Amino acid sequence: MVAVTWTAGSNRNGQLWAAIPERFESRAVTALLKHTRRILNGRETLILDFPGGEAVDSILEAGFKINRTLVWMRADTTFGPELRK
Repeated sequence: MVAVTWTAGSNRNGQLWAAIPERFESRAVTALLKHTRRILNGRETLILDFPGGEAVDSILEAGFKINRTLVWMRADTTFGPELRK
């Protein structure tokens, strides 16, 4: 499942957050982002925070431009002996 949330910002700006699974249908992501842009038409700036390098083609096809690349941290969920101390 792909989901987008929107948080209203100051003035006519807005922050978008997308939840996209590791395996996704590119056309679904593009369609959802285009739909979101249509619904929020009139906003001067929409900012989509999303990890750099993921779903890039879908995001660009939906009309977004790369402004800055985010580096998101991930933690290894397997705990080795050194983390148990």
